Amino acid sequence: MAVRIVLAAAAPLAGIVVWGLFVAPKAKIRVSEPVRWAIEIVVFVGAAAALAAADHVVLAAALATTALANGAAVRAL
Repeated sequence: MAVRIVLAAAAPLAGIVVWGLFVAPKAKIRVSEPVRWAIEIVVFVGAAAALAAADHVVLAAALATTALANGAAVRAL
């Protein structure tokens, strides 16, 4: 039970830190666009995996699909 509580707090915090460092508009560390998109995908797939692990498979699929489609659309413009 303690491990689940720690993961429930640490996983979103890790996503926030990674997003702030590499993906945010005012990111502290600038990376190339393909690397930035790869980091985005990892963060959103991680969130979708967490949803799936919590037995919210439909929401997980919707999140993953929407995040990938949005990322592709943004980069196509």
